[in-house]
Amino acid sequence: MPPSHAGKPTARDVRRTVKAGRTDVYHVGVTDRPGGGASSQQFPDLGTAGVDLPADALPSWLPPVLATLADGCGGSASGSGWLRRIGGRLRASGGAVPFAVVHDWQARTVLPMVLAALEPAGPSEAADSMAALRRLHARAADGEPAEEATWLAALEPALYELYRLAYDYAASYASAHASATAYASANNFTPDGAVSFAESYAAHSADANRQSFAESNAPAAAAALATAYARPAGSPAAEAALAEAYPFALVRACAQAVGNAADSDGAGRRQAYLRLADGLADSLDRLG
Repeated sequence: MPPSHAGKPTARDVRRTVKAGRTDVYHVGVTDRPGGGASSQQFPDLGTAGVDLPADALPSWLPPVLATLADGCGGSASGSGWLRRIGGRLRASGGAVPFAVVHDWQARTVLPMVLAALEPAGPSEAADSMAALRRLHARAADGEPAEEATWLAALEPALYELYRLAYDYAASYASAHASATAYASANNFTPDGAVSFAESYAAHSADANRQSFAESNAPAAAAALATAYARPAGSPAAEAALAEAYPFALVRACAQAVGNAADSDGAGRRQAYLRLADGLADSLDRLG
């Protein structure tokens, strides 16, 4: 079952959604962990980066995030500068990563990328919500805590816009258009009538699917992340809650959103992954 909208979804709702196999909702339709197995199997390139550490030496949220970045950057990341930088920091720290790195990365890299994707539309409530969340992350990176309700109020509208951007509208439109064209042909529509019907049906269908996608994802993701961010920074509870919020999949949402805004051939998405990876390395350099 998808998360209930009668009340605010919780991290338990998110886990239930994933376990039920609902890959059409939550985190851009992909909830499987990179590597598909235990943490030690999720990021095999760590060894090539010189990080000879047991899996439990790293924060539990980090290996799937690194695996997602490596996959998105092209799959062969062993020689990547960002990976060598991260590997060096992890090796020096024994795997420890300050929780402030998460907030710094969001404030300096992730959310500015999404804001840039929104720029062509001009000033909007969507951009305002994204900027508000960025400011909250920036304060958290500086050590200023916020309550769960504050995080939730900032996260939900911003993530709604993120998931709208991340939805594959072009593919949805094309599929609906093809179905409508076939229906019109089978039911003897006039040529002009068939064109009009297909375009109208495809637009309405894709619009509704995009809205449903954002409405399904944003509350669940916001609730899980708000729980993690409100926990004492760096505590085991915060680390565990962040892992349960599946931040690796939020990385995919950002790359998908930026890629959709840039082009349709995948190059924009790969560049987005590279920028996300470099940004994480920068945050580790600053705060690690």
